[in-house]
Amino acid sequence: WAHVALPIGQEGQAPAHVHRLVQQGVDGLKTYAKARPSVVGRVIHEAHRHGKKVTCHAGATPVAEALAMGIDNVEHVFCLEARHPGQKWADVKADSLRVRDLIGRFMTRKAWFTPTLAVMRACEHYWGRPFEQFPGFEEYPAYLRRWLKESLARRAGSDDWDEGQVHEAEAGFRKMQELTRAFYEAGVPLLAGSDSPFVPIGVGFHYELELLVEAGLPNAEVLAMATRRGAEFLGQSDRFGTLEPGKIADVVAVWGDPLRDIRTTRRVAAVWQEGRRLDLAALHTTADAVVGAAPAEFSEERPPFGIRSSDPR
Repeated sequence: WAHVALPIGQEGQAPAHVHRLVQQGVDGLKTYAKARPSVVGRVIHEAHRHGKKVTCHAGATPVAEALAMGIDNVEHVFCLEARHPGQKWADVKADSLRVRDLIGRFMTRKAWFTPTLAVMRACEHYWGRPFEQFPGFEEYPAYLRRWLKESLARRAGSDDWDEGQVHEAEAGFRKMQELTRAFYEAGVPLLAGSDSPFVPIGVGFHYELELLVEAGLPNAEVLAMATRRGAEFLGQSDRFGTLEPGKIADVVAVWGDPLRDIRTTRRVAAVWQEGRRLDLAALHTTADAVVGAAPAEFSEERPPFGIRSSDPR
């Protein structure tokens, strides 16, 4: 995603990029799928020298290699090397020797894991089911819904799966949830993250929490993953992450008890930001106005999020 990423062609370019980002005040860095091991290793080294954490979307640099080089967090279940070559997700066993070895590598490194189940689940909705079924997309402007459908359908090759393909996708997703639970039960620290733009920004995060609970994680731990665990990962627990005197604290009050039903996080009753209570009705009115003023069609010259629907995956 060239509009939000810095291209690094050679490892020698990494120090200057990392230094500039640190000077701009970033809390951490992320290497993406096409980053080669030499580049990832140099980014990790430079970031750690500045006291910053590094997370990765593995790809050209396999997870095991990134862990060996000192990566702090790995994003996305589908990036884990849990499958043998050619193996389908539906056939993965969470207690296999391969998975146990992978968990052991995380534990040795003391690395974190962000499963992003929401975007994993999105695949079967985008590519095998009616697009509008995914929770939250009815709130997107029509041109964004069209862009997402066209963009993702082209990446998948087709959005017209038969029942067998849909069943296989669902079975594969359940195995991703089992893998997430296995990592949690083994003691690997997890974070809640929903990814975007392929899941709705905002409401997609609520869906992530629901999928984590559905995977078998305790409600209290999932809430911690969404709050104080992030502060712990960044080494900033003294500043935010919990409601305590002297900390930076935005507060969301909900109707109901999310320790009993995680879905109550969607039922927002009030929000305080920097000590000031926000006017939720006014925010909804503004959001409705923005959606109402949105164009009917997207332009490939100025596509949403800077991503053309015809761009390669």
